Amino acid sequence: MNPRYNVILPIYLKEKILDFAFVSGLEYFNVNYDPRKEVEQGNRRFCMLTEHPTLELSQMVEAFKEIAYEEIGVKDILPEPQFGNFIGVNMNGGSVHEHQDQRDENNNVHLRFNFMIQKPDIGGNAIIEGKEYWIDEDTCWMNYASEWRHGSTPVAGDRARVVLSLGACVPEHIVKEKISKKIGWEH
Repeated sequence: MNPRYNVILPIYLKEKILDFAFVSGLEYFNVNYDPRKEVEQGNRRFCMLTEHPTLELSQMVEAFKEIAYEEIGVKDILPEPQFGNFIGVNMNGGSVHEHQDQRDENNNVHLRFNFMIQKPDIGGNAIIEGKEYWIDEDTCWMNYASEWRHGSTPVAGDRARVVLSLGACVPEHIVKEKISKKIGWEH
């Protein structure tokens, strides 16, 4: 299986996301909670852009999401109600614990189209079903969030991992027809 895609995030959007993550949007970020340890993780934060629909960046990301999914042949996407679109920032020691999300109430597959906006010095790679996938900066990968256990390797160093994650729910037959064959995953 190869979950990587060649969809390119425009440079102007990457720059806006980095500015938002480190300068202009800090008040919109929340510290992640680690359910395994029942504590907040100060080295991991996120902003659910979907919760702030009037922000210019939220609107730009939503428009890009439509383009990105269409580029891989998926035109009819449904909103993903739990996390929507978000920006995740993992700093030194931060990681995404391995977990699996749920399908929506109509049993549609929860997909996350992830873009590595900034690669950390060390770590920050995707983990899918126990396998680590090296993800370069400015590249993207598909995550079947409701079907696969997923997470990320711990970040080390002064450079943070910044990921844009575009959530969508898609009927299973479309996922099988349009995505699974391309990435080499049979289910």
